[in-house]
Amino acid sequence: MDRKKYKDHLLLSTNDFPFLRDDLQQQDLAKLKANRTIRTVKERFPYAPEQNKYLLIPMCVLKDGHPYHWILLTFKNGAWGIYNSADYLTEYEWQIHTMTVPLTKVLNEMGHKDLTGRPVNSSFKQHPSPKQTSSPDCALYVCLFIKCLLKYGYLKDLQKATGKNKTEVANMKALADKVHLKRIKLAVKILQEPGAWRQENPQQGPLPDHPPAQ
Repeated sequence: MDRKKYKDHLLLSTNDFPFLRDDLQQQDLAKLKANRTIRTVKERFPYAPEQNKYLLIPMCVLKDGHPYHWILLTFKNGAWGIYNSADYLTEYEWQIHTMTVPLTKVLNEMGHKDLTGRPVNSSFKQHPSPKQTSSPDCALYVCLFIKCLLKYGYLKDLQKATGKNKTEVANMKALADKVHLKRIKLAVKILQEPGAWRQENPQQGPLPDHPPAQ
């Protein structure tokens, strides 16, 4: 992607919501102000409605205290949204609110408004998203969501959906096929990367690094 074209958007490579949750529960204002997510938003996401800028936050929600599933939290034109490649979400809503509640307060302090000119609300909408068919694929779906949103402003293959199940399912399948193709390309790239993959042969000993593709 053309980096210059997307420089006005903000992608946070962070997963701070467990820390935000603890600081909120303890009402630790000093830590909240110092939180890197909040600090970055204050510094790099000023209110500019005419630019239709995206704030994108990949989140790895936790299950039993351990990283479990990647989703994409978005903010654009004063509204929060979720793109999720799995059907389940309700049990993780509290984790999402741990991000949206403090950030909404910060965004309102910065003067952000929704499309009606009202203050930002911390509630979020779950957008239609293609569903993964393989459990390890959630991070790949998040990467696809980010690419589509920044390039087109929407999930491209869903734009023509009419609301009829047949059309919507067909479009979501097209996006899912792209993810599976991407997984194959990434696997090939890893296998062709010098030193990134080695195979042991018990009779012949270690094989040399695979040469890079020509």
